[in-house]
Amino acid sequence: FVHPQRSQEYFMMKGNSLKTLMSNFTRELGLKDNSLKYYFQGKLLLSSDTTDDLDIADNDTIDVLDISSKPPFKVYTRFPEKYDLTNNNESAENIINVHWLELKLLEYQKENNQLHAALLWFRKSTFDLEKKAEKVRIEKDEEMRIAKLESDGELKQVMKERDLEMRNFVKAKSEEISRLKIENSDKQKEIEELQSCRIKDENIHEEIGTLTKELEDLKETHEEVKTWGEFKEREVDQRTRHLVNVKNKMRDGERTIQELNKKMDGYVKELSNHEIQKRHLENEMKANKLALEKKLVDEELTTKDLKNKV
Repeated sequence: FVHPQRSQEYFMMKGNSLKTLMSNFTRELGLKDNSLKYYFQGKLLLSSDTTDDLDIADNDTIDVLDISSKPPFKVYTRFPEKYDLTNNNESAENIINVHWLELKLLEYQKENNQLHAALLWFRKSTFDLEKKAEKVRIEKDEEMRIAKLESDGELKQVMKERDLEMRNFVKAKSEEISRLKIENSDKQKEIEELQSCRIKDENIHEEIGTLTKELEDLKETHEEVKTWGEFKEREVDQRTRHLVNVKNKMRDGERTIQELNKKMDGYVKELSNHEIQKRHLENEMKANKLALEKKLVDEELTTKDLKNKV
């Protein structure tokens, strides 16, 4: 037995099962029962297997692994390929489940083989019994023919009883064969149900993986949308603040324009007053100019009169 922690060499008689050696090796490693799995030439072993079942010879090696470990070598199935479970998921829990399913299928196959061997033996025994019964019948017929004169009625009764016993025996054996066939078909149905359950489990795992991937994609999309929404909210806030600032500036501008309009009205009133004063001054200047011109004309006349007088 070769385990990653240690190896141990054992001697056993031919035809003995491996159950005792497996228990001893598990106890020497300090582990619990059913915590290890055993492989011979890549084939999973049962505790009920014998050296004759596996064709084990001297110096052969049996690989021992933890029940949750995946074999580092190629594994060969001991049952039909349609019931192969080695392609299941590689998680520790699935490896343990697959291991127990493989053990269950191996036990079913072994029982089926034993039942098939028993059925073959029963058929051979029945055939031999039929041959013996035929031989006995021939002998009895001969004895009956010879002893017919002595006790014809008694011999017939004995032969009838023997024929009845033989028919009852054949009928019982036929019923047993039918029962074995029904049990074999039931076990075959259980194997098919286990296989269908494994396929459903694989489909469920695939659906879970697909849904997990879709959920991750939705989360990424949600994060992107959330980031985009936050960016748009910040942009809207910035534009809102900008519009508020613009409105405030426009309001301040309107107030400034109103104040300027008030100042302009005051300036217009002042200008109109200045224009009125200007017109008054111009009128006064014209009146003064006319008065001065008249005064100059009077003075010129006076000067001329004085000149004339002179």
